[in-house]
Amino acid sequence: MGQMIEKNYGLHFENMRCTIFDPFLCEIMSVNMKEKSFPLKLKQIVMQAFPCKVDDSTLWHKRIGHFSYSTLRLMKCINLVQNMPSIEEHDDVCDVCQYGKKSKLPFPAKASWRTIEKLKLIH
Repeated sequence: MGQMIEKNYGLHFENMRCTIFDPFLCEIMSVNMKEKSFPLKLKQIVMQAFPCKVDDSTLWHKRIGHFSYSTLRLMKCINLVQNMPSIEEHDDVCDVCQYGKKSKLPFPAKASWRTIEKLKLIH
């Protein structure tokens, strides 16, 4: 129970039963109390799988080195990549692309004073 609470799972005890919730408050399972404990029989638990939608455009944007979506569409039109799905334009901003566009200004060539000797204090 302690490990589940550390992972933000919820445990609700009521009417000789323990109900377990995932961090998104969806019920995972309920276990009846037996001899002052809550035994789990994993073979009796119904396993569930939830489908998820993968955005192919974002996936290919990351795969090909964060090219723009218009360039990816052009690559699809010219058939430069085999089995490439159709690419849709996205308005969201890719964090990695934004970090790549950052630039630093160089140190000024004419500072108020510069060091002349080695190991001289510079700050």
